[in-house]
Amino acid sequence: MLVDQYQRWLACARADNVPMLEYACPDCGAELFALKPPNDEDCWDSLVCCTYCQNVHYREAHHRGVVEAWRLSQ
Repeated sequence: MLVDQYQRWLACARADNVPMLEYACPDCGAELFALKPPNDEDCWDSLVCCTYCQNVHYREAHHRGVVEAWRLSQ
């Protein structure tokens, strides 16, 4: 199941001390994580499928520690 795979990925990333940023899915509010860009990068943007509700949203992760996420549908 997708949630199980996501939890395994998250556990491995945490064990390796991968810098991550927490944010809420703009559709269902579930706690999600994005990789934190290095300080020399302004932001990383992507389309993301929520692990929990399966809706796709647009996300920008900024090196200053902020994640902005928007619904694609109204």
